[in-house]
Amino acid sequence: MTVHRMQKPLLTIALLLFLLALPRCSGISPLSPTDTLSDLVYAYNHHNFANAKSIYKSCLHPSYTFHFRDEDVGTTVGDYDIPETWTRSKDTVATGLLFDNVQSITLSIPMVD
Repeated sequence: MTVHRMQKPLLTIALLLFLLALPRCSGISPLSPTDTLSDLVYAYNHHNFANAKSIYKSCLHPSYTFHFRDEDVGTTVGDYDIPETWTRSKDTVATGLLFDNVQSITLSIPMVD
């Protein structure tokens, strides 16, 4: 395929516009709350992509703590007793297992969609 001289700038512009339209999902630390939510939605909705786990992890601050509801703490699910909290490490492992073991996830956050 031969690309004519006038087509090269148009292809470059089209590619740039396409890349700008993609969701920001680089796996680097999100820059704003909206970036964080966008990356979170992307990670869940594309959980089968190789980079989904690292994108999810990038949404969580290193000192992140997930707090279970008081009424769930101590409940046994299978062989697992629900603790009061999860660290970032435990959360990312559990979410990674979720990503690996489901066929489909759809997460929608109205302010991000």
